[in-house]
Amino acid sequence: MFKRALITAAAGAAALALTAGSAAASHGQPADTSPAAEGKGIPWKATHGSATVQGERWTEKTDGRLWPKLVVKGEFTNNGSGCYSVWTQWTYDLRPLPASKQATLCGKGSKSVDLSLNSYSITTTGSVYICRSEEEAKDCGDLEGLTWWPVESAR
Repeated sequence: MFKRALITAAAGAAALALTAGSAAASHGQPADTSPAAEGKGIPWKATHGSATVQGERWTEKTDGRLWPKLVVKGEFTNNGSGCYSVWTQWTYDLRPLPASKQATLCGKGSKSVDLSLNSYSITTTGSVYICRSEEEAKDCGDLEGLTWWPVESAR
């Protein structure tokens, strides 16, 4: 009787450890999804003056890597005159990287943008913003987050 109770207790503890380990492994991890297959891309948008950049983001599993790829794609549009540029700012493990210009439009027009990251961990944050200039990031709109979650949209 004592031996059966001990085996039952050990089996229960092992099951609890497996469940806790699975929960800990997935806690804080962005879910992998494909917007084309599941319709779960998260919309994002930044504006400044006559320019807008907007699109969707999602994560994709990558073979042989611990962290998924963060896919951020959209359309950059300028409905007025003047030059506007799309900039991104990424932070890895509390270490901000320099801002990076992704695209420029001078005058009316539009173009596709791909702001994706090959490796996205839970300590990675990023923002997108638009500046009124071809070269400098001085007259800029608000920073719009690209990494707030959950990945699954409320659609």
